[in-house]
Amino acid sequence: MDLDIVNAYIKDYKVGPLYIKRLFWLVGRFPDDPSIVPVVKLLLDLILRSDSYYRLFNGTSILIETLGRNGQSDSASKYIRLYKGIAEPYLVSDLNSQMSIVNKKFDNEMVAYGRKPVSQSNFDSLTELLKRKSLDLLMSTGSSEYLSDNTSFYYNVNPQYLNYYRKVSLKELEEYMVFRNYDNSLGQARNFLTRKIEQILAYDKEDLCGGGGDNNSGPQKMAVDPLDNDELVLNGSSIALSDTKLSESEVISYWRCRWYLLYASFLNDHYRDVVEDFDKIATDSESLGKVGACDVLQNHFENDLILNVNLLRIIWLSVLIVKKSTELSKYLESPVLKRALCTDSKLNCLVKSYCACRFEQSLRILNELGYEYSYDYQISRVIPNVQRILRFKAYISYLSLVGRVSVEHMSTVFGVEPSALYYEVVKLVTIFNLHFRIDGEKRIIEYHKDSSRFEKMIEELQSINEEANISSRAMKVNSLVLKALPDKD
Repeated sequence: MDLDIVNAYIKDYKVGPLYIKRLFWLVGRFPDDPSIVPVVKLLLDLILRSDSYYRLFNGTSILIETLGRNGQSDSASKYIRLYKGIAEPYLVSDLNSQMSIVNKKFDNEMVAYGRKPVSQSNFDSLTELLKRKSLDLLMSTGSSEYLSDNTSFYYNVNPQYLNYYRKVSLKELEEYMVFRNYDNSLGQARNFLTRKIEQILAYDKEDLCGGGGDNNSGPQKMAVDPLDNDELVLNGSSIALSDTKLSESEVISYWRCRWYLLYASFLNDHYRDVVEDFDKIATDSESLGKVGACDVLQNHFENDLILNVNLLRIIWLSVLIVKKSTELSKYLESPVLKRALCTDSKLNCLVKSYCACRFEQSLRILNELGYEYSYDYQISRVIPNVQRILRFKAYISYLSLVGRVSVEHMSTVFGVEPSALYYEVVKLVTIFNLHFRIDGEKRIIEYHKDSSRFEKMIEELQSINEEANISSRAMKVNSLVLKALPDKD
């Protein structure tokens, strides 16, 4: 176990449900490593406080067991006593019974708020109660499927609470988005979340134009209407942020939500969408006089879902995948991306070496990133595909410039073991039906006829449905590379 990476996670990430999940995932990777014991104790101390948000975490027994298997029986006994004292009422055999207990506990408390006067203080305490309920469900089930964005709860308790909710609706949505990725579900919820942001902005604009009311005017209908418009309009600028009267804190939450949606695109392996999201965020931010998206990323970013340094890295990785070398100047001149290169030496070396076709160096740095992100329970799911696409793109770029090359020579150029490179080149040539002949006996790769097939191949790849499986999506992304290949006589 790499203690430097683990300690950086402990130091850099904000304590919350994803912090618990992130470290627990590492415990699962290294259960028999004695150096994991301090991490286990840190988690148990966070979970087993009487006022802890995480007291119903469904992995607590595994953490205690990990202590026992690492010779920490006395500590394990202490935590067992704490665990029983805090969680025993909820320790039932099946998930449905556990959810029923949690829901009944909070529903009874929520009913009481219907009899209380509507006020800011009661709204704040109701919000805290709903957060507790969400976290108890999240911790006990391990699934974000059972969570709601809470709008309907406010309405059901007393519709007038919506007048308070709309002032913090983006902050509430931001928190909900974080919770959704507890089980890596943010990408799946991206379309719904995009529409939800549009709904919030539309509601605020309606109020600004006189469609809303004061705190005693009754419910605001738009806040609880179903999202019946399936068209994703956030990136179509149907509603400008400048048309709203959001507070500065809500504007900050708005930009965080936009950055989170970009991250969701990456988790879905939609690299083109990542770049388009970034371009749109940059454009929208420039047209707004309030706090901007890049300022939020640099100075007001919450390190619970993803670190801003990692967000900037995935933007750059997506740019390298999607864009041709002739299109990179725009991103090299972007203030936020340029600053990322100045402050992140590893990213700087990767971008420079990849653009300069220093293949061995760039692939080595990609491998270093792959190792680093193998400790991240979210990014580890997608980084291997990023590495593969960039490696394949580099192979195509190189093969487009040579007529004949041996596997051994090419393996030296790329710093890839010959048998691994041979397997990948065969796969690449087969997938794209590239006009190269591979002599398996002599291990020679040789161009053998004109490249008229390239343009037809581009058209075919571009027609692949966006919802196809991950390998097909990777092929579609790589079709962008082929546009840059020169025609051969």
